[in-house]
Amino acid sequence: MKLKLWILAAVLVIGATVLALRAWQDRPEWTTDSDAALAEFRRGLDAEMKFYHPEAYRHFSRALELDPEFVAAQVLLARLAEPARRRALLERLSQADLERLTPRERFMARYALALHHRIELKPQQILRDYLAQHPRDPYALEARSLQAWNRQDWEAAERSYKRLLEIDPNWARAQNHLGYLAMARGRFEEAEDLFRTYLYIAPDQANPNDSMGELLTIRGRYEEAERALLQAIRTKPDFCASYEHLVQLAELSGQHQKSAAILAQAERQRACPESKLTYLRCSAPMWRAMFQGDLVGAQRTAATACAGLGDQLPVQMHRFAVLARQLEQARSIEGRMRDQIERIGKGSKPGIAFYQADLLHMEGVRLLAQGETGAAALAFRQADDRVTYWGNSQGIFKLFNLMHLAAALRRSGDRAGSAAVVAQIGRVNPKLAERYRDGDFAIP
Repeated sequence: MKLKLWILAAVLVIGATVLALRAWQDRPEWTTDSDAALAEFRRGLDAEMKFYHPEAYRHFSRALELDPEFVAAQVLLARLAEPARRRALLERLSQADLERLTPRERFMARYALALHHRIELKPQQILRDYLAQHPRDPYALEARSLQAWNRQDWEAAERSYKRLLEIDPNWARAQNHLGYLAMARGRFEEAEDLFRTYLYIAPDQANPNDSMGELLTIRGRYEEAERALLQAIRTKPDFCASYEHLVQLAELSGQHQKSAAILAQAERQRACPESKLTYLRCSAPMWRAMFQGDLVGAQRTAATACAGLGDQLPVQMHRFAVLARQLEQARSIEGRMRDQIERIGKGSKPGIAFYQADLLHMEGVRLLAQGETGAAALAFRQADDRVTYWGNSQGIFKLFNLMHLAAALRRSGDRAGSAAVVAQIGRVNPKLAERYRDGDFAIP
C-alpha cells in the first residue's frame, strides 16, 4: 500500500513538473496584453536589426502608446531616444514591477538602469549573472559583445560576435560589427569578405552596402564605394548614413561638386534630421577648404553655413584659426577640448581616445605652424596611436593625420621617415598617397 502511495505521489510530482514546464514554455516571449503593441514592438525589432533607427523609434513609441506598461518597449525606446526622453523613460522603468516579467526582460530592464546609474549594481555584474543562467540568450550575448566593442578589446568582441552568430545566424548586426572589427585592425581583405557575407545574409537591406561603401572609401576605391553607397540609397531612399558617407567620399576624392547634389537629394527624401543636414551643409565646404588650404573660403563658410556649429567641428575651426595666425584662438579651442575630455573621464569612457586624438592633432597643427616640427611630429604620432580604421569617421581622420605626420617629418629633415609614412598611407589608400606624394599637406 505504501509503495502504491509513493508511486502515486511520484507520478503527481512528475505530472505537475511537466505541466509547469509546459506552461513556462508556452509563456509569451514578451510581456504585454496588447496584440497590437506586440506587433509594433516586433516591427521595431526588425527595423533596429536593419539599422533603420527612425523606423524602430516610431514602432517602439507606438508599442508603448498601445501598452504603457510594456517594459521591453521602454528599454529599447530609451536606447534610441534623445536625452530628455531617455531620462523620462528610465525614470518610469525604475518604478516598474520587474517580477512579472520574463527573465530576459528583467535582465534588459536592470541592465539599462545600471548603464545609466539608476541602480547601484554594475552592468557588468548583471550581465555576468544573467549569462551564467542563460548562456545562449542572443540579447545578452550582444550586450557582452558591445561591452568589448566599446572598450576596443577587439579579440574579445570578435569571439563574442562569432558566438552570437553561432547561436543565431540571422543576427545581422553581429556580421556587420565583425566587419568593422576587422577594419579597426587594418585587416581590410578580411573586412571585405565579412561585408560580402553580410550582403549575402541581408541582400534587401541598405546597411550592408553602406558598410561596404565605408570600407572602399578608406581604401581609395572611390568608384566602387560610390556604387555601393548609391545602392544603399536605392534600397532605402531615406537611409541617412549613406548620404553622409557620399558627402565624405565626394570631398575625400576631390569631387567637390557632387556634395551639393547629394545634400539636395537627402533633403528631397527627408532622409536626415534637420540637425544632421545643417551639419553636412557646413562640414562639406569646410573639408573642401581644408584640403585646398582655402582660408578665405573657410572663413566665409564659418560665418554662414557653420554659424553656431563651431563646437561640432573643432579640428576644422582650429586649423583655420592657425591658418589665420590666430594662435590664441587655436589654444582656446584646444582648451575647450581638454575640458571636454576631463568631463568625459580620462580614458574611462567609450570613444575617449578619439577626443584625445583630436586634441593631439590640433596641438600638432599649431606646433607645426610655430616651426616646432619635432614636437609636431610627436603629437601626430600620438594621435595616430589613439585611432583606428574603424569606419569612415576614424579612418579618414587617421589618414588625414598621417598626411600631417609625413609633412612634419619632411620639414624636420627626416625625408626617409616622411616617405615611410607616405608608403604607410599608400598601403591603405594608394590614391590619397599619390595625390599628396609630392606636396606638403600641412600648415604653410
